[in-house]
Amino acid sequence: MIVGLTGGIASGKSFCTKWFAGRGIDVIDADVLAREVVMPGQSGWHAVVAHFGVGVVQGDGGLDRRRLRALVFGDRDARETLDRILHPKIRTRIRARLDVMNGAPVILCAALLFENALDRLCTLSVVVDVPVSVQLARGAARDHDSAEGIAGIVAAQMPREKRLAKAGFVIDNSGAKAATTRQCAVLYDRLLALRDA
Repeated sequence: MIVGLTGGIASGKSFCTKWFAGRGIDVIDADVLAREVVMPGQSGWHAVVAHFGVGVVQGDGGLDRRRLRALVFGDRDARETLDRILHPKIRTRIRARLDVMNGAPVILCAALLFENALDRLCTLSVVVDVPVSVQLARGAARDHDSAEGIAGIVAAQMPREKRLAKAGFVIDNSGAKAATTRQCAVLYDRLLALRDA
């Protein structure tokens, strides 16, 4: 059983996935896999540097993710090029991880779950949701970025209303963490019931 978990930037996806991981649910995090495919020496790293230039490389050889993010979120063509380079490689890693799960419940956390049609792999799609105003405030505080920078990322992602329309389950993370964990617990019970059905 594969549960796709998504949400806009700074919506609280990581908080929720950590909660599930703490209860023994395996988590595949597409963002972690995205970092793996662009490690120095990997084909993704070579492809990104070949296209965007050595200006996106830090002194230690790793990609400067903040600089790269600034480049692509301000330029739709650049973002689409980066997606074409990386998403097939990330999808391959996701499938490889899923292949060894043997049917156990797993959370597939992906910011672009719907955009990249990863929800087609899933039994249930879950959206962690907060109002855009909360995304802007939390994102700027977390990433030490300007509100304008976070707003650019929000604008580049699937609109909130469209994401919610695709959800099979919504976790409202706009309030206290205790309220969010209660919703996670409801989903957890539902997963166990589906697993045991």
